[in-house]
Amino acid sequence: MKNNNLVAARTQALMTQKEVATKLGIAESAYRRYELGRTTPNAVMGNIIAKVLNSTSEHLWGYGTAK
Repeated sequence: MKNNNLVAARTQALMTQKEVATKLGIAESAYRRYELGRTTPNAVMGNIIAKVLNSTSEHLWGYGTAK
């Protein structure tokens, strides 16, 4: 399922998928899979992505929240 929170955070940061991937040091295709919901980053990468997008991992993926 598409990660709408991640897409919205990137859009709000006025960044392309390629720009985010470059800042993370990963392939654009790897980052795209996060947005498409095909894969979920580990907690460390999730926190790094959140910082790059000026967000929180809790907001982007629900880390640290009961489901």
